[in-house]
Amino acid sequence: MTALTFTRAAAGELRARVEKALEGKVAGRPKIMTLHSFALRNLLRNAKLIDSIPQPLRIADDWEERNIIEEDLKAILTKPITEIRKDFLALSADWDTLRADDATPNPLKADASFVGAWQQHRAIYGYTLRAELVYQLKRALEQRDDLDLQGPIEHLLVDEYQDLNACDLSVIARLGAKEASVYAAGDDDQSIYGFRHANPEGIRRFDKEYNPSVDLPLATCMRCDIDIMDLARFVADLDPARLRKPWKPRDEAGTGLVRLLRFDNGDEEASGIASLWVKCRIVCRRGSSGLGDVRQFW
Repeated sequence: MTALTFTRAAAGELRARVEKALEGKVAGRPKIMTLHSFALRNLLRNAKLIDSIPQPLRIADDWEERNIIEEDLKAILTKPITEIRKDFLALSADWDTLRADDATPNPLKADASFVGAWQQHRAIYGYTLRAELVYQLKRALEQRDDLDLQGPIEHLLVDEYQDLNACDLSVIARLGAKEASVYAAGDDDQSIYGFRHANPEGIRRFDKEYNPSVDLPLATCMRCDIDIMDLARFVADLDPARLRKPWKPRDEAGTGLVRLLRFDNGDEEASGIASLWVKCRIVCRRGSSGLGDVRQFW
């Protein structure tokens, strides 16, 4: 079994829970990793079959991206560093949304001169960006039938499915087409990674795209009290496309504490939330009698 998570923190937490549940047993232990880690492992495993990225495959780290790649492109294109970073975000968006594969004229957000300069720079210095790993695996899965994937992957569990973007979903679909049984855990109400083009329609369409499939709803919320759930339900219902769910608070749930905060602009909101977060951490460290309220607030 292979389990894919969205972040390294989530992968670490899942490993710890599995370790505790298995109590040291080795047999049947699942492979748990992020989708980016999974992509890197399989690109490395099949490096000789893939010609779309420089070989040997080497990932540029944060320092190299900021202090060498971005600075070099700034000089080559005579553009401010802020514009270069916007160009990289646009390029990443083209991969995430699969605009890079769109057959319509000029579908890309990324500037053509930037893309050309980056491709030349990348070929000369022989690096691959972390932002392109999943996209490159998607391309390899489409173009090669002889990829030797780490596994074999008989059962594939994907956590936080609602936060996958179009590129991520395409990779999962390809793996499913290779006879892996796909299990998706997620909630379209909790799709929060719009900045990386998360597509909650993926989990909403799951039962149609992976047919036949079985829905296993978790109806009882163990985290929040009644008033908090009522407000959450109101906010969730603002999305007319959301999946309806039979959710309810746990039997021993209290009333809960809800506070609505209003700010005049985004800067004030960021400062206000940061200030409250610091206060919350101080209260938690001191073990205040109000800790339960603080936890409910956050």
